[in-house]
Amino acid sequence: EFHVRRGGTQVVTPTVAEFVERWASALAWTSYVPLSRAERIALLTSYAQRLVDSLVADEFSATVAYEVGTDMVRADFAAPETLGASIRLLDENLVAVAGMDDATGRPRLSRLLGGLAAGYTGALRDRTLDEQEAIRAAALMSREQAERALRDSEARFRYAALHDPLTGLPNRALL
Repeated sequence: EFHVRRGGTQVVTPTVAEFVERWASALAWTSYVPLSRAERIALLTSYAQRLVDSLVADEFSATVAYEVGTDMVRADFAAPETLGASIRLLDENLVAVAGMDDATGRPRLSRLLGGLAAGYTGALRDRTLDEQEAIRAAALMSREQAERALRDSEARFRYAALHDPLTGLPNRALL
């Protein structure tokens, strides 16, 4: 636990593990993620640690948050409610989890949250476009298969109409 003095009173701040437990609970019903609870906790812990490390880094960059947002979509945390719950929890807790004061941490956190949202929405858009392309390709392939089956059926019908069914020799209609 972190103990931070704010306004003359001591405030107990959450650890990364406590924060991740809350984050996992908040995301539990927002998206189907094909992982066990322990795997989700491990994944969210890595995300949280990367965000905390980025927040307290001497050379601050929101790039890490962009990557975390992208990774969340790749891991199937891909519902709008997931992004909303994540931003809310990060906004409320990450500065305290990092052990920073508000004056230093809040401006960085704003940029971090913007990076997270940009990475998340960009990855979600790319995923949607990829899925649309896969659907389009499947529809074209199905159409080609249906047309081929129709041509084959017409050829069999034409052959049956013009040939004797027993011998396979041409019939009167063909002659």
